[in-house]
Amino acid sequence: MSTAVYDRLDASKELAVVTAPPDVVTRAPETTVTREGMRAGLRDMAPMTVAIAPFAMVLGVAIGASVVPDLLGAVMAPVLYAGSANFAAIAVLDAGGTAFIAALTAIVVNIRFMMYGAALAGRFDDQPRWFRWLGPWFIIDQLFALASSRDEQDPVWFRAYWLSAAALIGGIFTAMVVVGILLGPVLPTGAGLQFTVPAMFLALLVGQLRDRPALVAAIAGAGVTALALDLPHGLGLMAGAVAGAAAGAITRRMS
Repeated sequence: MSTAVYDRLDASKELAVVTAPPDVVTRAPETTVTREGMRAGLRDMAPMTVAIAPFAMVLGVAIGASVVPDLLGAVMAPVLYAGSANFAAIAVLDAGGTAFIAALTAIVVNIRFMMYGAALAGRFDDQPRWFRWLGPWFIIDQLFALASSRDEQDPVWFRAYWLSAAALIGGIFTAMVVVGILLGPVLPTGAGLQFTVPAMFLALLVGQLRDRPALVAAIAGAGVTALALDLPHGLGLMAGAVAGAAAGAITRRMS
């Protein structure tokens, strides 16, 4: 071949290199991201179940010893999905309070979840509508603490993380409540209810021992409840819940 032909071939190769499209940055497949998020959620939540399991069983025993029908109490666990609020509602009903007072007490006890939701709102902006409606239902102290400690921004990863962690602790919580209900009849009468008030306020501290407002709220709530426990219709527990929520809010604002 002539020198001119070689020159044209070399020029063609150089032109091909110059005009070649840039390397495309590949992203991990969505299924891979989903699996990674699920594994992380299950791994992070697993230690939390060790603490929540006995608490849920005590709640089940309390349900079995209360005026609340066992089936209704078992359904309340995943529907209300908050151990402290479950304890509060059961204690109010068992003290002769109305369903309205029980519901109001549960709402006051759970009012901290509104602050949790506001803090996590940005993580739900890029999510599909079904997740924006369903996901907040599972906000609890443990899941909020875990999700807040993660800084991954991929919405697919976060969705898988959130749902897997919620499914694990929610499933164990509900199962242990049922176990407690079934074990209730073989335990001394009232064995569960005597732990109702301290267990409820202890639940407010699970995963929050380093949070000063939560600590102040639990101490104030327990103290007021102890002083007002003899009030009729469960109003003592209602007063403790209001006092705890107010003390926590004031402390958070001051700090």
